[in-house]
Formats: sequence, C-alpha cells, structure tokens
Amino acid sequence: MGVKENLEGYPDEELHRMLVEGEVRCPKCGAFDWTEVKRFNLMFTIAVGAEAEEPNAALRPETTQGSVVEFRRTFLTMRGKLPFIMAQRGRVFRNEIAPRRALVRMREFQQLEIHVFFDPEDTSQYDEKLRPLLDYRLRFLRLEDRDTGEITEMTAREALESGYTINSLITYWLVIYQKFFNEVIGLPLERLRYRELGPDERAHYASAHWDLEVYTEDLGWVELVNNAYRTNYDLKGHSRASGVDLSVQTPRGKVAPHLYEPSIGLDRTVLHVLMMSYVEDEKRKWLKIPRHLAPIDVAVFPLVSKDGLPEVAREIARELSGEFFVYYDEKDSIGRRYRRMDEVGTPLCVTVDYQTLEDGTVTLRDRDTMAQVRADRANLMEAVKRFLAGAPLEELGTPLG
Repeated sequence: MGVKENLEGYPDEELHRMLVEGEVRCPKCGAFDWTEVKRFNLMFTIAVGAEAEEPNAALRPETTQGSVVEFRRTFLTMRGKLPFIMAQRGRVFRNEIAPRRALVRMREFQQLEIHVFFDPEDTSQYDEKLRPLLDYRLRFLRLEDRDTGEITEMTAREALESGYTINSLITYWLVIYQKFFNEVIGLPLERLRYRELGPDERAHYASAHWDLEVYTEDLGWVELVNNAYRTNYDLKGHSRASGVDLSVQTPRGKVAPHLYEPSIGLDRTVLHVLMMSYVEDEKRKWLKIPRHLAPIDVAVFPLVSKDGLPEVAREIARELSGEFFVYYDEKDSIGRRYRRMDEVGTPLCVTVDYQTLEDGTVTLRDRDTMAQVRADRANLMEAVKRFLAGAPLEELGTPLG
C-alpha cells in the first residue's frame, strides 16, 4: 500500500481507496466488504446526572488540563516565576476502537507528566542547566529520513545551534528524558529514538513534537514519551472561555506562558522494562531488571528450616527491612527459592547456613551470574547498599566455588 509509517492525516477517500485497491481483507474471516471510512470520537463520553439520557460529559483524555486549570492558583500560591514546572501522575481514558498489544493500547491508562510553563522570549535559565550536557548525543528520526529509517545523531549543542530543537529549555528536556530511559530505566541507547512528527501528524495545539520511542522485536517501535511544544494554546483557550486573565508578570511585561509537555505512558513503560529484562537460557528464566528498579531488593533464606537457622535468618531480614524491600522464605529447597527470586527479578539473595552459626558469615548470591561470595554479617547492610548501587559481587566478600 506504500505506507511506511502510519495513516494519520490521510483523507477518508484516500484511506478507502487504499483498502479497496490493496485488497485488504479481514485477517480472521477473509471478508472484503468495506464500508465507507468513518471518523470516531475517542473521547470517553458519559451521561452525568439523575435525569441525563444522552452523554453530556467526558472522562479526561489527558492530565494536562488539570495543570492548566490550576496554573494561576498554584503560580500565585508558590510565589512562582517563569519557567514554572508542575508535575502529576493520573489515570486518563480513551474510547479506543480496538484496544490491543497488551499494555500498549488501552482504554484506561496512566500518564506521568511534567508541564513546563515558560516565557518563549527568555529561556536563559536553561542555558546554564544545559551547558554540562551540550556534548550529549541525541538520536532523531527526522521527517526527511522516514523512508530510509536512518537515525540522525547530533549533540545537544548541534541540535540547539541549528534551531532544530528550538531553544535551550526544550533541548534540555529532550536530553534529560533520553538519558533517563537509557541510564536510569536501562533501555539500550541503540533501541531509542526521537521520532519527529510532521504538521499532519502532531496535535493541533503543538508547533513541534517528538515521540521518544523504543524498539523491541515483538512490538517494533512504540512511543513511550510524547514531547509536545504546546505554545500558549492551552492558557489562551482557558482565558477565552473563563474570562480570567492567565498571563503572568515578568521583567519584560505581561506574558501568556508557553507550555512544553513531556508525557510518559507509565503502563507501556513498565511493559517494556519487563520485556527487555526477560532472559531465558537452557537452565533458567529470570528478569534482569536494573538493580535499583527491582520490586524486591534482597531476599533472605535459611538453608534449611531447622537447627536455629530460621531464627537467625528472620533476624537478618528484620535488620535489612529498615533500609530495603526484603523477602523472607524458608519453604522448599534453596535451589527453588533462588529460582523464584530470579523470576521476579530480585538482584541479591542472602543465605544463612551452618557456617553462619560458627563464624557469623553469610552467602550472597548474584541473580544475573549466580555467583556466590561469603561476607561478614556485621557488614551486610553496607554490602547490600553497595551491590544495589552497582558494585560487583566479588568486591563484597570471598568468592565461593
């Protein structure tokens, strides 16, 4: 059909022609009886009120407007000055025609957003923030490279000075989000890209837009972060509708703030972390989640559930629980307990055995390598901290085997 990206922006007549001429059939029954193309409202409309029979309201399709509505009150209360940042996490609703692809396309999902309100004529505060990051390399799929899929790498300095990323504020946040998903979340840099959206793809309120996308073999390229430069569309719209002046006073006079909005899809981000962490070999399956993201920091086991070992292990678990998320288990063989922790991504296991009763040492086991070392119980708290911060297991004790 000659479509390499998506169908947004295509006229209805063109879409219908492509279906017919491309002889597109139902993948389940093979039917070839297309109606005319119809448009659907993705707003989740509802009838509110005891006597309401027709939809008269809608569930929110994004969290942005909550920040916009509260902007003036929050700005005044916090004695704010531009640039001014608000952040929120919340559920949103879209009346999707065909929810699919697990957590990627749903009717109810969660967003993590920051809303940066700023004076477009003065982003100087971000010049200093961006300075140490100017040599960081950003990865873009530019509009002109859609057909080839070629990634353009440029430093933040080059992106800014060429005018491609508009100003230092937007450039800074593009750097921060790519670094976050690569260095904190742990997604490989070569699987990340900023996909530039064209005028016929981006929302009507956006003058520039990049989707931060991640690639997996199962799902292809999927958007994780919507990065939209919304200009002053939102505040001006609310001002017109409410009659309330939402401009703010700055050193250069009254300004209708512009809005830059990076919006993370939380559900699909979690899905991709799990997908990319899943590892399987001939011996076992495990989640190689970055240590600092694992839901359980450390597990504590007695080698067997007798001879005083459980009492010592429970005492160690209580001590560690003051600093970490700890899981304690004494059922089944030690091998099965290790495997259970591997499968939920627990980075480190501490085992109490008969030698512990003799010399006060315990066994530490690395989830990823299955290597084990012997470490002093007295230094266990510090050892766990170092391991979760990235220290190799071999630095924490005497290697076994």
